[in-house]
Amino acid sequence: MEGFFSSEGPLIGFLQKIGMLIVLSVLFLLCSFPLVTMGAAASALYYAVAKSVRRGRGYPTKEFFRAFKRNLKNGTVLTVIFGGLAALILYNREVLWQASSGEREMLSEIMAGIPDGGALTLYVVYDGMLLFLAMLAVYLFPILSRFVMKLSDIVKLSFVMSLRFFYFTILLMAGTGILLYLQWKVLPIPAILLLPGGWTYISSFLLEKVMKKYIADPRDGEDAWYLE
Repeated sequence: MEGFFSSEGPLIGFLQKIGMLIVLSVLFLLCSFPLVTMGAAASALYYAVAKSVRRGRGYPTKEFFRAFKRNLKNGTVLTVIFGGLAALILYNREVLWQASSGEREMLSEIMAGIPDGGALTLYVVYDGMLLFLAMLAVYLFPILSRFVMKLSDIVKLSFVMSLRFFYFTILLMAGTGILLYLQWKVLPIPAILLLPGGWTYISSFLLEKVMKKYIADPRDGEDAWYLE
């Protein structure tokens, strides 16, 4: 029993991990504040959690800022592209809903000329596009944190992973959706301090299994912490 409460016992180790995840969650939120840097912050969060919290390598804050600086440019570009696409689709979907419900008279007249079922078809197309973006998004920034490659190759690899490990993809999207719901609807203040880092920690058990399939054998002398 004494070992359980000792400085090297499981309880203290668990509390230390919780503390690190809270610190990393706050850093993620602060670095995501301009919105366009959210991708870089997400990649830095994943890198620090996977390396420091799970494997005990390095200092969490140091690893976070190192990864954030390294991936700032590419993470920002990916955020702008995917965030812009998602915003455009959501805007068009909202306009379609307003037209279908008669809230915009001019648009409603246009909708009247669309064949029966046309609006429903557009809804399905928009929702399918959002689903496709979500499938890619759960892999984009973990891949950015781990691999050095062109942006187009990151997108391609995200697409391949999302299909090859489809069951993992569903679990990751469902978990992220639940996190966002808890964040904004249920426990906004307590959740904001732990959920980003906590979900990143949980999801890393799936994502690490996926990414190990694409990691080359380490070179002599390389610290291959990601293969542990």
